[in-house]
Amino acid sequence: MSVGVNSTITTSIIVGLVSQLWLRKYHPGWYKKYNYILGGALDGGAQVMIFILSFAVFGASGTEKPFPSCLGY
Repeated sequence: MSVGVNSTITTSIIVGLVSQLWLRKYHPGWYKKYNYILGGALDGGAQVMIFILSFAVFGASGTEKPFPSCLGY
């Protein structure tokens, strides 16, 4: 889980800049061949994590499970 709202925004901006500007400018062959797959992998990974967290931690299956106190939350 992210620490705050800004960390997810910053990560999204960095991944977007790398995949859309840097790869397009310096590696156009890779960009044309794999950018669609990269976007699908990032979206799919986010959806899998949301699914796992919603059922394992946030209580979508019934009762909510608290985070362990050793994680500092």
